[in-house]
Amino acid sequence: MRFPKFLKDGDVVALLATSCGSNKNPYRIKTQKGIINFQKMGYKIKKGHRIFRNENAVSAPGINRAKDFMSMYKNKNVDFIWSTGGGELMMNMLPFIDFEKIKKLPEKYFMGFSDNTNLTFTLTTICDIATIYASSISSFAYEKIDEETDNMYRLMRGEKLSFDSYLFFDGEKSRVFNQNKEPLKPYVYLDDNHWKSFSSLDINITGRIIGGCLDILICLCGTKYDNVKNFLEKYKDDGFIWYLDVCDLNSCGLYRALFQLKEANWFKYVKGFLISRPASSYKPMDYPFSLAIKEALEELNVPILYDVDISHIGPSIPVINGAMSIVTFKEQKGSIEYILK
Repeated sequence: MRFPKFLKDGDVVALLATSCGSNKNPYRIKTQKGIINFQKMGYKIKKGHRIFRNENAVSAPGINRAKDFMSMYKNKNVDFIWSTGGGELMMNMLPFIDFEKIKKLPEKYFMGFSDNTNLTFTLTTICDIATIYASSISSFAYEKIDEETDNMYRLMRGEKLSFDSYLFFDGEKSRVFNQNKEPLKPYVYLDDNHWKSFSSLDINITGRIIGGCLDILICLCGTKYDNVKNFLEKYKDDGFIWYLDVCDLNSCGLYRALFQLKEANWFKYVKGFLISRPASSYKPMDYPFSLAIKEALEELNVPILYDVDISHIGPSIPVINGAMSIVTFKEQKGSIEYILK
């Protein structure tokens, strides 16, 4: 596994709208303020094309976004590539990404969340280059950095590689409290946070961590961008910890997605699962999300943790795709440690 250099003082960070642009508030104002604050922290920002534009659900046609990405990746003066946000149709840039060229270039980190799984997952599984699954520069829009953003920033710099579960998350209390907040006021988490397991035992798992937004992974499965079989065989002696961030899928959709990846043999050599808090609350016919997970995965006989802090329902722990990882769980609290080898 190739691990790029972490961010350091004075580095040049390329900002790309790899999916949709931050064209409307609150996204536009938060991205703009985040850029200003990040520059004040000592970094140089190189903006990609149309980061504040959006048309037909994307910032630009797929070929243009891919050219922008490849240009930044080949640019020797760019040290780190960061997506400005998620979206819906990032995958239409994949046919124009030159993965073979990327394999021959000096590695650099690409970081993004949600729809950016289209690159955070493929760069790791196709090119053997570690990537970071974490939020956008808009997280730096506030005057004071919160714990979630501080964790992301310290990982970007390689200063922190071990993360504990958060005390609170974005539940009903939080949403009521924050419902009328101004865009540049920090979000406050108020609901008690607990990871869950189907076992009463303490859990300790070691393996190579891989995954992303489940909604995107099922779209990549079976395509020419699906190099999972080769990736699994290369690192089979390590075993794998799959993290799955559940976004728009309802509970039945979650079962179908897990069934699909399982039957496609993606979970060969699996040693454990980290499954997010689902962003959707829709349960067709009252089918519980927890039962969907259990019924889809229990036959694999490995530890399954769910409602984990790798989620669209914040706060979220940043993930280094491709890193060896140690996951521990005890009394509804957990931790993730990354080992770069």
